[in-house]
This record gives sequence, structure tokens and C-alpha cells, in this order.
Amino acid sequence: CSRRAQKPAKTLTDQLSFLEAITMKCPSCGTENTDPFCTGCGADLTQIQQEPAGAVASGSGPVPGTAIATATLPVVTLSFGGRDFPLARGEKILIARKGSDKCTPGIEIESDKVSSTPIEVSVDDNDQITIRDTGTSQGIRVVKFLQPGESIEAKPGEMIMAGNEIITLT
Repeated sequence: CSRRAQKPAKTLTDQLSFLEAITMKCPSCGTENTDPFCTGCGADLTQIQQEPAGAVASGSGPVPGTAIATATLPVVTLSFGGRDFPLARGEKILIARKGSDKCTPGIEIESDKVSSTPIEVSVDDNDQITIRDTGTSQGIRVVKFLQPGESIEAKPGEMIMAGNEIITLT
């Protein structure tokens, strides 16, 4: 049995040397980012159609070998506890008591006055914002009181009251 001389294995650095950091400029606030979410405003940059920084604008498309990220801008941002939760077209978020056994909420509220059954906030393909009580024990308030199981169309500037906590839509 004869052995052939083997080439030394490439290091991970060698294997990944063709990759370079892609810097995306957020179309919403103008912040330069290398992460999938804007560090300035929280926008999801994975859906934005733009050429990465350093790409030559030739009118014929991106420079070969470069990637184009696509992202949609948030339609509404929910604010609670000093944090912002942007929602783009086709996305939804659940709001419930921290430690809920009924869901994994995107917004967890640490209060025994908030139900473990979630409130769902969604944005459809026409940018319509819908808030739905999926069966909370106390109901919620958004412009008017919603009975468990009811939903309402909402718009930025309105607030959701769950227990004694307020989530604002901007």
C-alpha cells in the first residue's frame, strides 16, 4: 500500500479569508452596521435591498462575490421597560407574563396582574397592525376594553394596557 503526500490542512482563517465584513447603512437612521439589526434604531437589516459599503455602483448590479442583504423597515415599534421591539410587515410578537408556560413571549412582563396567556401583536402584508387577546383571564385595553379572544386594529400612538403595565406603539 503506497501513501501519497497529503497537502497540509487549511486553517479556518485560510478557509474564511474570502469573507469580508459587510457594512450596511440603515435606511431608517443612517447608522453603519455589521450586525443584522441596526444598532441605532433596531431595524431588521436582513431584508433591506442595498449594496454593501465598498461595492461599486455600476448600474449593472452588485460587484461579483459580494452579498446583498434584504430587510424591511419596521411598521411599528412596541416600547416597554426601556426596550424597543420593532415589527416589520408579516411579523408578530407575543406579550405575556414572565415565565409563562403557555408561550415564549417576545415581551415578558414581570407582574402577577399580567396573564400567562399571550397578547399577540401582528403586522399584515398591508401594514395593518392587529392586537389580539388570545384568551387572557382579565382582558386588555387598547383604545377600548377587549374581551378575551377579541382583536382590534391599531395604529402607532396607541397603547396596550396589560394588567397595570403599558406598552406603547410608535
